Amino acid sequence: MSSSPLDLLNGLPEIIAIDSTDLGITDGYFSLTFGNENKLLSATAKVEHGDATIYPSEDLTPFVLRGDFIEIDGITTTIAENGLMSSHEIPLSSSFPGMSSNDASIHVKKTSVLIPFDADDYIMQRSLQLIPDVNLVTVRREEGSIDGYKWFVTFDSNIGPQPSFQVNTKYLIGTNAEDFKVETIQSGILPQNYVSIEVGGDSSEYTLDNLQAGVKYFISVRAKSKSKLGLPTESSPLYLKPAGVPGEPKRPFVKAISNETIQVVFEETTLSNGNEISLYNIEVSGNEDFEYVKSVSVPVSNKIQRIATNVHTLPWDPSSTFTLSLGHFDGKFVKSMSSSTTVNLLNGSHYIQKSAGSDDISALLTRGDTIRVGGRDYSVCLDRHNQYDYNSDSVPLCLLGTDDVAIYSGKDLTSVPVFLSDTSLGSVKEPTLGETFLNTIDSAGNDVDSTQYLKRGDYLRIGDPTNGETYRVSTDLDRAFTSKLIPLASVDDSNMEASLTEESLKYSSYEIQVLKFTASSASQQLTPSSHIMSSYRLKFGSEVTKECMPWDGSALVVKEQLESLLNVDHVLVSKSLLSEDVGVNGEGVEYKVTFVGDNVRGNVPSIQFHDVGKNGCDDASTAGGKFIGHLGLSSVQVERISFVPIYMMQTTNDIPFDATEVEMKEALESLSQVCKVDVTKSSSQNGAVWDVTFDSECENDCGASIGKLIANENNLSASVDPSISIVSKHIVDIEVDQSTSYVRISASNDFGPGPHVLSNPVVVETSNQVPNGPRVLRAKVLSDSEVLVEWELSQAVEKEITLFKVEYEREDGIGSVNYVTVDVEESPKIQDVQTFSIRPALNGVYLGGTFSLSFYGQETMQLPHDATSEQVKSALEDLCVVSEVEVTRHLECYDDTDIFCKFEGFTWIVTFLKPREESTISIHGEFLLSCNDPVDKTNCMANPNDLMLATGPREKDSLTYSTILRNLSSLSDWVVRVFSYNQLGTAEPAELSSIHLQVKSPSQVLDISTSIIDGTTISISFGPPEFDGGVPITEYKIDYDTLPTFTSFKGLPVGTKTSASNDNVLIDNLTPGRVYYVRVAASNAQGQGPYSYFNNILVPSQASSLVETAEFSSSSSTDFHLTWDLPLGEQATGYFGSPLNTFVVEIAEDSEYQMEVVKVFTSNVGSTMGGEFRLSSAFQGASGQEVTISFDASAETFRNALMSLPEYTQVLVSRLGPSPSEGYEWTIEIPLGSNHVCFDPCISISAPSITGIVEIETVQRGTSPVFDNLVMVERVGEALVREEQKIEVSWTGVNKAEGYFSLSFEDIDQSITINPINDNEQDVREKIQRLVKVGSVDVSKEQTESLISFKVTFTSKSGDVSLFHLHDEDKLIGDNVNVVVEEVVKGIAIPQEVDVLLPFSLYPYISRIKSINEANQSSQWSSLPLFAYSQKDPVEEQQPNRNLFAIVPTSNTAQGSFRIRHGESITNEISVNTSADILKDYLFALPLQNISTSTRNGLWLIEYNAETRDELFVNDDNIQGGSVHINPVLSILITAERSEIDGDIIVDFGSEATSFSAVNDSGEDLKQILLKLNGLNRLDVLDSGIVIDTGDSLQREILIIVKGSSIDLRKFKAEAASNLKGIGVKVLSLTPFQED
Repeated sequence: MSSSPLDLLNGLPEIIAIDSTDLGITDGYFSLTFGNENKLLSATAKVEHGDATIYPSEDLTPFVLRGDFIEIDGITTTIAENGLMSSHEIPLSSSFPGMSSNDASIHVKKTSVLIPFDADDYIMQRSLQLIPDVNLVTVRREEGSIDGYKWFVTFDSNIGPQPSFQVNTKYLIGTNAEDFKVETIQSGILPQNYVSIEVGGDSSEYTLDNLQAGVKYFISVRAKSKSKLGLPTESSPLYLKPAGVPGEPKRPFVKAISNETIQVVFEETTLSNGNEISLYNIEVSGNEDFEYVKSVSVPVSNKIQRIATNVHTLPWDPSSTFTLSLGHFDGKFVKSMSSSTTVNLLNGSHYIQKSAGSDDISALLTRGDTIRVGGRDYSVCLDRHNQYDYNSDSVPLCLLGTDDVAIYSGKDLTSVPVFLSDTSLGSVKEPTLGETFLNTIDSAGNDVDSTQYLKRGDYLRIGDPTNGETYRVSTDLDRAFTSKLIPLASVDDSNMEASLTEESLKYSSYEIQVLKFTASSASQQLTPSSHIMSSYRLKFGSEVTKECMPWDGSALVVKEQLESLLNVDHVLVSKSLLSEDVGVNGEGVEYKVTFVGDNVRGNVPSIQFHDVGKNGCDDASTAGGKFIGHLGLSSVQVERISFVPIYMMQTTNDIPFDATEVEMKEALESLSQVCKVDVTKSSSQNGAVWDVTFDSECENDCGASIGKLIANENNLSASVDPSISIVSKHIVDIEVDQSTSYVRISASNDFGPGPHVLSNPVVVETSNQVPNGPRVLRAKVLSDSEVLVEWELSQAVEKEITLFKVEYEREDGIGSVNYVTVDVEESPKIQDVQTFSIRPALNGVYLGGTFSLSFYGQETMQLPHDATSEQVKSALEDLCVVSEVEVTRHLECYDDTDIFCKFEGFTWIVTFLKPREESTISIHGEFLLSCNDPVDKTNCMANPNDLMLATGPREKDSLTYSTILRNLSSLSDWVVRVFSYNQLGTAEPAELSSIHLQVKSPSQVLDISTSIIDGTTISISFGPPEFDGGVPITEYKIDYDTLPTFTSFKGLPVGTKTSASNDNVLIDNLTPGRVYYVRVAASNAQGQGPYSYFNNILVPSQASSLVETAEFSSSSSTDFHLTWDLPLGEQATGYFGSPLNTFVVEIAEDSEYQMEVVKVFTSNVGSTMGGEFRLSSAFQGASGQEVTISFDASAETFRNALMSLPEYTQVLVSRLGPSPSEGYEWTIEIPLGSNHVCFDPCISISAPSITGIVEIETVQRGTSPVFDNLVMVERVGEALVREEQKIEVSWTGVNKAEGYFSLSFEDIDQSITINPINDNEQDVREKIQRLVKVGSVDVSKEQTESLISFKVTFTSKSGDVSLFHLHDEDKLIGDNVNVVVEEVVKGIAIPQEVDVLLPFSLYPYISRIKSINEANQSSQWSSLPLFAYSQKDPVEEQQPNRNLFAIVPTSNTAQGSFRIRHGESITNEISVNTSADILKDYLFALPLQNISTSTRNGLWLIEYNAETRDELFVNDDNIQGGSVHINPVLSILITAERSEIDGDIIVDFGSEATSFSAVNDSGEDLKQILLKLNGLNRLDVLDSGIVIDTGDSLQREILIIVKGSSIDLRKFKAEAASNLKGIGVKVLSLTPFQED
């Protein structure tokens, strides 16, 4: 909305005061004459030459008085004071000198009738409205002294300035009647460009022509009857703008830019013809008739603007400047309310309350202004109902653009700054309708100095930055422009005065006035009007309410009476009773009036009490009550005055009239709402032209927000007529199909397209064009002889380029021009990486508050001190100069002595994904706080000394193309030019000059490589820099840290090492398992070069130590069990740097393995045997530790004592005795490990207190185990399951969970705090790992609209893990917030045991163990002597078993001997030629009963009973030419009582069964039948084939020798089938281990 000079729709009415006060007038009449113009009356007169009387055709007495002037037929005379004066004749003061006439014309002054000296409002109004041309007026009489009155007269019908009144006082009675006066209170002003047209009374319409297109015309109609004019009636709609299709555009320029593309350039200079142009249409055709066209629509845009200065006559004043403003008043919220004052905004509140600082926040925050707190936008409440505190410490917040309170929901914001738009200028005090200036004073009475932001001629907007009314600061130097005063001027002419309108005041705050009636004292009470009426009227401005109101009436009565006034459209009224104020006044009543209507905004006149108890209003005192004589206060006070905010356009500093491209670019980019601009400058005849392309690198499509620039040329100065113009410009590339193109252009608006205009030239021929140089060119000095040149092409020409030529020459002109050519090959891309940090400067400081970032002149919104990576990413990408970034945030610990890191800092790493001009992130921390409370942040203050802020580049980006110029001289600066070539050649190059060569620090080192040495050491190697800077490298600096920011130790890396070498630099004293990062920089005499970063993380780790404690045992002939403990030092967190996840177990059969066998003897030497002796290990490197043994210790006690020594992990001990000499003999079998070396004997003995002799003897030297014959390799760890727990925060509703909760592990006294919204996965991981006993974890975060969950996986702690404990859940706020911890996956530990099924062996099985960690590092094999023998199978107590076995040589030529073992007992060597009887003798060495032996078919059969179910095993190591096996035998015996047998026998193995014929099937038949069963692999059958007659019975015996089986033979049985026949037939079966 733009202002016009004093442009009220109906102008300003004139107001006069007719004043007779204090003149001592006591009676009489007066008249008023309106102006000096004579008015022609409709009446005529008969007059005779020389006669002193005229005879009018109508009564003239209403128009003239004695002494008045009268004009008769053009001759002026006066009316006589004496003589008869009536409706038929008028006496003249002298004879008429003119010619006689019967119808002489009569002109008289516009004079009123006689008006009584004390005329009331009505009489005065009627008298004035009878005067010709006065028309309708409003009159208000003000009470004066007893001898005079004052009437205020407002012209209602008449518009603009009015003629003055003269007073005829001759009929007044009083002492000073001649001083009766008429004063102008407000001069009437016509609306701008006011025109009045009279239309005949019979017309009801009228056509206005010759109007100016695009101009608003406001229309009103008045009725007129003779000289009387009525009030205006406004048109509907209120205004119209004449409009049509646009005019003809300026001819566009066209040229070919390739063989298939033309370029059209035009300016937006077309006349809109009253309706805004929306687009331009370009038509391209292959012929001049435009029969077939290609149309391209180009929307109106301000992306490219041309700024041109010009002067009629040179020269320019050298000090001449101008400024440029954006075309709107919207700003960015980067302007703080105060640098020292902050506020709190608490959950559930709608107030901001001052938390620190001394500023009056109500003075700084104008009602109605928009502010930003905690990242949210609010309006400062206008508070129309006057119900909220608004003072120096508290300001109410409303929803944006409304007067509805905004209830804040979220985490309490403490000590946060308040931000305003950077276009906000503050407040205007008491803005008043019709005023031509602004009082820039705040509510505390301080000047709001805008002179530092505004210049004369600048634009400003009142009330609202988008919809408020616009003015300019007056350029009239006679009007004051000070720290508290802004003179207003028209938008169209800054030298023309403009005033405040109702439109400009509609955003102002509401004025409140308080009306009071009280009794004069506490002892008095005014009579209630309900008993005896007392009443009054109210006066507002020139208007008085019509009806009398009860002095104590309702608020509604006051409201209705005020709103009945013409100038009051809407008020709110409240009423309250007043108590007595002792010594001051008695009881009374108070009315509070809030002016909320559009007509009563801003500063309004004070309400006045009028006609209190008089002029028709009652006074209870006259009827015996109390009122007038007992009134105390009858006052009106302004309780709240009105303010309105004002806004400026973003405006540049002064720009020189001949500014360079750089100066223009810097001036425009200094505006926060301008992104990047490209500027090209050219000269015109008497000025300069700058083409400005906005948002040349804007990544967020922000060009649409750029308004048309507006110039302030008030300071332009030259000889004659300096000026500046700004037009929008378009450059449009159009692909064409033809070689010849005709172009024309037209503009369109809502009325359609305008006329076309042809291009210049009219026709263009397309052809290939030579390319210009690169779009971006930069040079980096590498040393005193080398320069890196980089450049970037525009995408439009990149595909056409075939070659680059880089020219370079000395700037001093010495020498020739050199050049190199560069192929079109892209260089490897390097992204720009930068960091910034916020951390405490000392212990005891917790971070709080907010900060902002700026990049390339653009500033972000405020961010919390612990902003998430997502918040920083979003804030940076909101800047128009940033396209896409990646951000990571890293939690730092200032207090490295505290495992819980109470004093945290943060570093953010920002990676720019697109190369651009160099700029560095800046951090603004004036609103950061140091707090004493680590979590709630309730005690904070701004203390910069408590904080450390840091920013810096990490890695600089590179451009697409580059080359290095070498062997340059540093004696001169250099010039570089880069030409782009295509097949046609090249055009203008890009150029850089004044390149100054000097010694520089080295470039980055190359090719960093690392290796892990062990859990505390890593090795670093790298290549030297490509460029040494011109002087030798002196050293390399290697930083290593646990954060990629290299700031974990109070802002520094945890370690730094310098080295002269770049090969295998060792970094030691690291913590195993910690993640480390490495960077390297080279230095020379000039300084340190940039860092190179190793892109991978390093985790120093090493294999675990040996498994030192294990046990290998067997529980049967085939069941073995191996258990072990974790390696020494291995912890849940991975003591060696990487947690274990696998054990590898190997078991081998070692036939050569022998244990070390030692015997210890004691014997008596005459006295009673007693006492004790001592043992210690005789292993190499033994500890020397001793154990004490009693003289009669049992085998078990002896063994336990030995096992307590660290060198022995598995020993066997047996004891014999006592002997006749009371001595004992212990046999100790000691297994040797792979790394054990034992002296002879392997045990050392001393006998300090035994009463006898102790001796030791080595019986057998042991051997080390050999793992050649592996029988099992097993990886133990596949069953490992890592524990997973979920911490979930959920809510229902729009207010998500904010705040924090605490978490502890097994020790509930140690806890951490987690902010679910703010903390990322890495933060939570770092915090949790600070809890004792947690170890290392992985954390993933999931967030939806109603929950946030963290999944915690324990990566080092194995098994079922304790649940986390929750604390401080009440610190989370939101809608129905709930937080839970639950186990998602129960952990299963790494097994530390394994059960193995092995075949029976007479030789020991040996085992060994090694561990593998998650880094795939393997420990050495355990050196423990782990062995176990096949043991007899355990049996329940039962009767002795009957067993049958066959000893089967595999070859008839086998020679040698074998041994048979049963359990732990073994026979001596038995020859293969031994008879059955001799074999039986050998078997007596075994714990067998009822042994019987026999031979059959070349094999031995052994039958016996035994207490256990241990099998027999054979050791045939000494057999040559074959082997000897021992196999179980199954027996089937069929008997009958001397009768033939017929039928079948069933053979059942439990899981398998079959049958055979008892008579007809031979042994071979039975063998084939049995081999068909699953599990019987190899067998032989011994069968006589006939039924043997034993005398008592008939029988048939079948022996089944099982040589290979997976069937449990103990379940074997044979039984008669149902068809088996024979007298007394029986079937008996026998299997090994079968009970008798």
